[in-house]
Amino acid sequence: MRRKKFIEYVCEKFGEKISGSVLNFILKNRGIIESYIPSRYSLKYIEIDNIEYKTVYIDSKEGNRIEFDLVVVPEVDCSIRNIRNDDYDRELVDDLWLSVACTGDVSKSLSDFRIISVNEYFQQKPKKPLSDDLVPIIPKADYEKYAKELLEKYYPECIERLEIVDPVIIAQRMGLQILKRSIAEDGSIFGQIFFKDAEVGLFNKEHKCIEKVKVPRNTIIVDADATSLFSLGSVNITIAHECVHYYLHKKAFYFAQMLNDNLTQIQCQTSGGWKGEEETSRNNWMEIQANGIAPYINNKLIKEIVIPDKVTEIKKYAFHGWNGTSITIPDSVTSIGEDAFENCSSLTRITFQGTKAQWDAIRKGSYWNYNTGRYTVYCKDGAIYK
Repeated sequence: MRRKKFIEYVCEKFGEKISGSVLNFILKNRGIIESYIPSRYSLKYIEIDNIEYKTVYIDSKEGNRIEFDLVVVPEVDCSIRNIRNDDYDRELVDDLWLSVACTGDVSKSLSDFRIISVNEYFQQKPKKPLSDDLVPIIPKADYEKYAKELLEKYYPECIERLEIVDPVIIAQRMGLQILKRSIAEDGSIFGQIFFKDAEVGLFNKEHKCIEKVKVPRNTIIVDADATSLFSLGSVNITIAHECVHYYLHKKAFYFAQMLNDNLTQIQCQTSGGWKGEEETSRNNWMEIQANGIAPYINNKLIKEIVIPDKVTEIKKYAFHGWNGTSITIPDSVTSIGEDAFENCSSLTRITFQGTKAQWDAIRKGSYWNYNTGRYTVYCKDGAIYK
């Protein structure tokens, strides 16, 4: 079943209010409609038969508030009088583009929806644009900017004094609590963040069974034993990853919850995604953003990383922009994704726990080491210089 888009939801929920505001605008600005009418006619009365919703431009605001411009084209049915012979006729105006500026709080399911203004259409670029799923539209080049914005808001001293960040403090300042425990029996889920109270099944490692656990809203669960695509077993990196989700993707979650009340959390697994929803491009984009932005925060977290032995794949963007100097990669790794170490300009040492032949056999994606430092790969049987 196709998921409903934001513009469809707004049309269905607030269509009457929008139609009334459009009609009021047209009645107060009759001159706009009169400009469409032949000069030998005078305009008598106006009705709106239908409104076509063309697109929406959504701007993220402070907290859970959004502002959005609906671009609409009303079908304006006009009764007109021929000033020469007093005959009446009808004229349909269907190419008048209008912009309906609205606002609301998505955490309140837009219960405070308000129309700010109606004007002739003129595109204004949102400062922080959101997609039709309320996922931020962030160019890859802006990942570092968003990471810095997060740190300036929740951990400004790390920028002012160039000190190492404790991601637990970031989470606490965001109003989040952290629970460390097993999540899935197979270790496929390394982190979850809950936006509403929920009762979920979590793996009990001691008793080897799934148990029901009540989890309060604004909770991060981290499975320190899990190996994964992106966190690679690091608790700190996982916490930073979940904080990015909380900072950037609350609005997308609240909108998804407006369509599906069963949603409770974002869970980060090998495929990314949300509990209770199938994998979608929205979920994928959120994971790409969390993976792309968290490493810039991780620049302040850790300078040396040891990847756990069971990891077989380092996914694309896994360490993009990381400012560390040394990483240890196990011989279980068989592939490194594109851009995995891009812009790791401080990297000087890769310790590979296999042979030079094994290193050469690893499948490496395009630009996996683009713009890195002059590192050396130290293998069991010798070194490889970049």
